[in-house]
Amino acid sequence: MKEASEHKDTSKTTVRDFTSLYSWFILLGVGGTWGSSYFFIKRALVAFDPMQVGSMRLALTFLCFIPFALVRLKTVKRKHWIPLLIVAVCGSSLPAFLFPIAQTQLSSSFTGVLSSTTPIFTLALGALFFSLKLTRQKVFGVAIGFMGAVSLIVLAGRGALEGEPMYALLACLATAFYALSSNTINTYLGELGTIAISSIAFLIIGVPATIISIQAGVIEVFKVDDAAWHSFAYVLALAVLGTAMATIFFFKLIKMSGVVFASTISYIIPCFAVFLGFLDGEPLTWVHAVGMALILCGIYMTSRR
Repeated sequence: MKEASEHKDTSKTTVRDFTSLYSWFILLGVGGTWGSSYFFIKRALVAFDPMQVGSMRLALTFLCFIPFALVRLKTVKRKHWIPLLIVAVCGSSLPAFLFPIAQTQLSSSFTGVLSSTTPIFTLALGALFFSLKLTRQKVFGVAIGFMGAVSLIVLAGRGALEGEPMYALLACLATAFYALSSNTINTYLGELGTIAISSIAFLIIGVPATIISIQAGVIEVFKVDDAAWHSFAYVLALAVLGTAMATIFFFKLIKMSGVVFASTISYIIPCFAVFLGFLDGEPLTWVHAVGMALILCGIYMTSRR
C-alpha cells in the first residue's frame, strides 16, 4: 500500500511539473506572438489603411474559426449570446481597428508598451462593474499602472515621445475593451470551452467584417499597390497567429494555470514589442523605460494575492 501511494504521489508530481512547463511554454509563445503583433500591424499599414487592416484581420480569423464554431454552436445557451456579443465586439472587433488607427501616429514599440495596461483596466473595470473585490495593494498597483500610462501620454503630447496623445488614448481605449471582454468571459462564460468562445465570437462578427473589408477597397489595393501582397502576409500572420491560435492558447492557459499566472503575459508583450521596434530602427529612450517600468510595477502589484 505504501509503495502504491508513493508511486501515485510521484505520478501526480510528474503531471504537475509537465503542466507547469507547458504553461510556461504557452505563456512565452503567446506573449511573443502578441508582442510581435504591433510590428505586424506596422508592416500591414505600408499598403493598407487601418480600416482595411482591421477588417481583413477579422475576416481571415473568421475563416479560420468557421469549422470550430459550427461544431460548438449546440453548446451555446440563450443566456450566453449577449456576453458572446460583448466579447465579439469589445474583445475582437474594436481593438482590431483602434490599434491600427493608433499606429498611424505611434511607433509599434510605444503602442506595445501601452497595451500592457490591459490587466490594470481588467481590475479597475472588474471592481467597478463586476463586483470584483480589490485589496489595498491591488488598488495601489492600479494607481501606479495608470500613472505610467498617463505619463507616457502626457510626454507624447509635449514632444518627449514620437506620437500624438489622442492616438495614445485610442491604444489605451483598445486595452480597456480587452479588459471588458476578459471580465465578461470570467463572469458569464465559464460554462463554455475556450475554442467555443473564440470561434463563436468570430462567427458573430465574421460576415460584417468581410463586407467592410470589401467595401473598404481592399481588392483595389491589390490592383494598384506593389506592396499589397507583402503587407497582406503580415495581416495573415495577425489573423492566424496573433488572433486565432494565440487566443485559443491564452484561454487554455487561463484554464490550466489560472487568471493570475496568465495575466503575467503582460510583462512579456511590451518587451517583445519594444525589442522588435528597436531592431526596426524605432527610437528607445529613458521615457519609454520609465513609463514601462511604472506599468509593469503596477501589474506586478495587482497580480499578487
